[in-house]
Amino acid sequence: MMRKERVAVSDLIDEELIMRVQNRDQEAFSELMSRYTTRVWGVVVANSRQQQDAEEINTDIWVAVWQNITDLRSVESFGAWLHRIAYNACQRYYTLARQSQYEVPHEFSVIAEHIDQQAGARYRQKQLYADVKEAVHHLPQKVRSVAELFYLESWHIKEIAAALNLPIGTVKTKLRETRTLLRKEFDAEPIRGTNMSSNIVRTNSKIPTDINKQTYKRRPAILNVDSNDSTGNSWALQKGVVARFGKGKISDVKLSPDGTYFAVATGNGLWWYDLASMLPISLWEVPGGYVNSIDFSHDGKWIVISTVDSIVMVMDVKTGECVMQIKEYNAYGSLACSSNGRWVAVADGSGQVNVLDIQSGKHVAQMDRGEHKWKANDIYDLQFTPDGTLLAARAGNPKMYSNDPENYDECVNPDTEGDQVYVWNPDNGEVIIKFSGRQIALSSDNRFVAAATPAATLRDGKRMDTNVSVWDISNAERLAHFTEHEDWVNEITFSPCGEFVASTDGILRVWDIATGTEQSVYPDYHDPFYSKSGDLYAISYQGSNTSLEVFGVERNERILEIQSGVGGPLFAISLAMAYTTELVDSNANQKQISEIPSFKIVREPWFPWPAAQTIWVDDQTLVSHYNRGIAFWDVNDRCLKETLFEDRSIGSITKLPSENILVSHLDDEYTSWVVRTLDHIVSEFSVPDQVSEWSGRPVISRAGDRIAAGSTHGNIYIWNLDQTEDPLVLTGHTDHIWTLAFSLDGRRLVSGSRDESGRVWDVDTGEETSRLSMDVPCEPMSITYSPDGNMIAADLETEIRFWCADRLTTIRSISQPVPYMRTSPLAFSVCGRYLAGATWYEKGYANLAVRIWDVASCEEVGLITGHTSTVTYLSFSPNGKLLSGGCRNGTILVWDLESVL
Repeated sequence: MMRKERVAVSDLIDEELIMRVQNRDQEAFSELMSRYTTRVWGVVVANSRQQQDAEEINTDIWVAVWQNITDLRSVESFGAWLHRIAYNACQRYYTLARQSQYEVPHEFSVIAEHIDQQAGARYRQKQLYADVKEAVHHLPQKVRSVAELFYLESWHIKEIAAALNLPIGTVKTKLRETRTLLRKEFDAEPIRGTNMSSNIVRTNSKIPTDINKQTYKRRPAILNVDSNDSTGNSWALQKGVVARFGKGKISDVKLSPDGTYFAVATGNGLWWYDLASMLPISLWEVPGGYVNSIDFSHDGKWIVISTVDSIVMVMDVKTGECVMQIKEYNAYGSLACSSNGRWVAVADGSGQVNVLDIQSGKHVAQMDRGEHKWKANDIYDLQFTPDGTLLAARAGNPKMYSNDPENYDECVNPDTEGDQVYVWNPDNGEVIIKFSGRQIALSSDNRFVAAATPAATLRDGKRMDTNVSVWDISNAERLAHFTEHEDWVNEITFSPCGEFVASTDGILRVWDIATGTEQSVYPDYHDPFYSKSGDLYAISYQGSNTSLEVFGVERNERILEIQSGVGGPLFAISLAMAYTTELVDSNANQKQISEIPSFKIVREPWFPWPAAQTIWVDDQTLVSHYNRGIAFWDVNDRCLKETLFEDRSIGSITKLPSENILVSHLDDEYTSWVVRTLDHIVSEFSVPDQVSEWSGRPVISRAGDRIAAGSTHGNIYIWNLDQTEDPLVLTGHTDHIWTLAFSLDGRRLVSGSRDESGRVWDVDTGEETSRLSMDVPCEPMSITYSPDGNMIAADLETEIRFWCADRLTTIRSISQPVPYMRTSPLAFSVCGRYLAGATWYEKGYANLAVRIWDVASCEEVGLITGHTSTVTYLSFSPNGKLLSGGCRNGTILVWDLESVL
């Protein structure tokens, strides 16, 4: 009967399939994924930087589809909607790790700027060139080739990356290392006109912000706080949960209008931090757990949040109470409050911008996007003019491709406009101005809008926004157009007087709007901004972009250093702008700031997508993925003990019978896998060129002698860690590999695939020896061996099935009736008596739970909750008293099982 339903689903047209998915039909969702995965993957590959990034983004896309498809009003637009979710996910993935996107080589006259501003005064030009050339030729080998091409031959970053077969990010990293080495060679640390010998670290102080309305100084409601725990790891824990690690996946961070606190939107609710101490002071729980976007009202009285359940909530900051709830509107794209206190604008997942009345909750208007069939679902830079009377945004309009699986390369809108800047009237949604561009800036007097606009000629057949255009909003006329930038313009700002505009592509230029002329040029500056008095400041990134230095551009004076943390460089820049204003105002009567304050933003742990893999070292110590490394967590003290291998892309971690911990990670160039213990490298091997699409994290055999990984095309690769040159390639599956598991003796590998089969392989020969018996074909998404190696367990959509590991005959099964279809992942207790499984997505997350069964009787003996999203990894402690789970909301939970079992 189930097979007939499966066939019926596969025969549905797209529109019928989408409507079933909107009704939360998971079987239809699986079919929808199978039809569109190739199309989505093409978008991801084209817009991601690393192979592993692409894999994580791809997973993120389908989670976003499941969460937001109920809001899709026109099923006919699904293709465009999905395409924009894919593109938007790529953009979002790199937002919190923002780097300068493009960099161009400089003429030799500016090389000195990368060494020291005063270098030209100490050396004659000819002698300096000779010295620099000699220094470059003697740089360490790992950076020399990049430095020679960039500085001595004036190659572009992209050209270097292509010639040396390196990722663009790697080339940029090598150039940053080169600059540091050159400065040391010339004994010219980047002092830039300021005495740094007395550099101090000041206590983070309140940052006042400049708004034209009254600002209420109010302490946010203190909710769910344990005074004995300053970390927040024990706050708002449900019964049975003994510890939580991580605050949740961060989606938005905003500074309060009075500059005293900041709010962090996460997958675990809304966290509040005191700016001076950088400690969490409150945790607000919200329906569904996940907060997408946030913004403060103009006076700081309210904070407006968008939840995963498509609800916009207006909350009183002082009391924490919800004063307004607006249903059926989501802000998956972004959210903005007007300064006049009238409106909140939300950009949803289908590319529509709606304006809501913040006082009554009524819908005011939908912004006009014009009459065209294909509409993008990504809205960027959503912002009101300073007086709150107009609304601006950038809407993406990329090329869309056919939904026909046989014609994925067919562009259905070859005449697309591309990215467009809009200025709307929020009262009625009418368009005031529309033009091609991005990186929006609005003048403080509400008169002008500026943006980066396309160059007249395409570069390599692609649009490049290297020009800057300034428009008069009142008459919708372009006032000025500047063309001197050579690469993508990534930031624009107006002077307070509105007479000048500054823009940067890595080279900062200041323009006179009235005359249309260039006034000044400053190399190697990013993110310019003006103070109230009209002084120009900009950001210089140091190291891996976690350290930002603020400079007074005209005087080349270093003002402030900020160590980035929560919210990444974007939030750090917003603090830099506010803090700089305070420093400049408080030192207005001083000739020079002699001591450079250092401001450090709190750094909270976050975990790679989809969730943190956890293993137990002992009964109170967990090891997990952590940022780009591994972390050791003390469960008793609910704290982070130690981190290792930071800045490494971790593939998997496992504990061997010898008690050694084995870790796999990609090397710096993302071309080789490294397998190592905590003390030494065990093996290192290259990733095959033909394997471009990994389908999950690699798995390591229990003996620690082999590692296996699957691809999205169905091939499985096994490396013998003693002989790594030629991996064993297992062929037979025809689609995405969901899960892999080695037998205890390492001689067998079991795999589950989207091709609706579970297969058993001989690891020595690479031959398929058998298949897991199933009544009907389905997709095993989690397969695991029992601790004694005698049983194999797998989830089969509506049941958990057990097989004899030797004969592969069915032993028993545990039925999973609706709404608990799909119980993945699965984990055996160390003793083998119990099996734990986590429930997949359900509408509103009301049914999410981790269930525990007695393996012998198949009876459910425990049910535990506390997470607000899917659990992706489960692991029992050695004594069986605790269970850890890595959750897609960006946390690790630890449950006490003594009251359950």
